[in-house]
Amino acid sequence: MALMESAHEIPKSEGIVLVLRQKFKEAMKAMNISFKGPHSFSRIQERLRVEYGKNDEACREVRVMKKLMKLSDYVCIVAINGGAVGTGFLLFDRFVLTNCHVVKDVLKGTVPLQDNVTVHFEYEEFNSQSLKEVKVEELVAFRDFTDESGYSYDWALLKLDETADISCSCLLEHFGYLPESGGLCIIGHPGCGVKKIDPCFIIAATDYSKTVGKHCKRNPKGVVCNPEQYGEEGPIQWVGPNFFDYVNNNITKKGPIVGYNTCFYFGSSGSPVFDNNCKVVALHSGGYFYHNEKNESQSVIEYGYLLSYIIEDMIIKLVETKKFDVLRKYLSVDYNEKQNIRDDVKKLAESSGFTGFNDALQSNEVSDDKDLEDFFHFICQKETVGMECE
Repeated sequence: MALMESAHEIPKSEGIVLVLRQKFKEAMKAMNISFKGPHSFSRIQERLRVEYGKNDEACREVRVMKKLMKLSDYVCIVAINGGAVGTGFLLFDRFVLTNCHVVKDVLKGTVPLQDNVTVHFEYEEFNSQSLKEVKVEELVAFRDFTDESGYSYDWALLKLDETADISCSCLLEHFGYLPESGGLCIIGHPGCGVKKIDPCFIIAATDYSKTVGKHCKRNPKGVVCNPEQYGEEGPIQWVGPNFFDYVNNNITKKGPIVGYNTCFYFGSSGSPVFDNNCKVVALHSGGYFYHNEKNESQSVIEYGYLLSYIIEDMIIKLVETKKFDVLRKYLSVDYNEKQNIRDDVKKLAESSGFTGFNDALQSNEVSDDKDLEDFFHFICQKETVGMECE
């Protein structure tokens, strides 16, 4: 049947048309699309195409979602004195990775570690009576500081009780490097509630300023934020463009991160971030949260620290603190990018002048273990002359 070439007006539709036109104008205004100028229609078409592309990018194939659901078993909620404080995931063996700020009370010494810090891998519905509580035995390693350039470190490695029954494997086996673009999925405990999954997409570093600018335009009268959340002193207060200037400046100095928009706010720090191939690429760590004039909760942008850089820094820290038993557990895990990480650790040690690997080769604990000794010899090897360090 041929399509009709002419259009016919729906009887008594004038009122509906007026309402639809008004709704369309409101939608375009919310998206900061101007009707002015000779090319306004083409701008609208292009913007809607881009927005559709973003939504389409956030979609996931069923096979991907099925795999992510299995990988969600590695994700846990972290609790202190019975109260949930954040998220974590089993990185390797019995070691859970989370953000350092999640366990800040332990670091400050206000909460003793023994019997007070626990993780739960099965918190997927409210009032669950079958949760298995696993005690945290040791805070093995951590970094929590910002250097002079603004580069931030915020990770902590927790060792679980040796007697606990850990049935799942580890996410290190599913490690991957961050792709340049595409979709992401975060699995965690937003609001310290039940386990959830949120599909989102990568915001390119070149688009950070544009993202901040959109929020600034939407809030010409200023926003409400808590400066203490961003390392500043002072009570909750009204701020104008200064908040968005701070975000724009701070996000570019964070270091190796990935930016995205997610509904995972407080309580989800420490969640694993997966790419479209179900590879864990980052540790969800924070965002720039505020309340607008209507007291609605908003966030300019959220971010996660790249897992590749965390693993490299973690290895350096384990050597620095002589936690060779933990390093041995890490080296026992086989994963696709293991050699690339070794290469990057070698470059990091050389560029920073770190001598811990060379010093450790003299210890019996390293020389008596073939895996450790081979790894340390590789890091210390001088490529220019093909000699190992003595």
